[in-house]
Amino acid sequence: MTHMTVRDRAFALIQKPWFTNTIFGVILFNAVVLGLQTAPELMAGWQGALLLVDKICLGIFVVELLIRL
Repeated sequence: MTHMTVRDRAFALIQKPWFTNTIFGVILFNAVVLGLQTAPELMAGWQGALLLVDKICLGIFVVELLIRL
């Protein structure tokens, strides 16, 4: 029985279609959120929520980057 290293597991993870599709979905969702942030009338009422969602997306991107290292 062979044991996979953390690096091997990370590589196996990033090769899975669901991982790539999920990251692609987060990129598209974040693009919409960034677009919404350009509307002053939306930012007036939803600034906190939009900034929170933006930070969550950033966190996901950082985790993805760390996995890919």
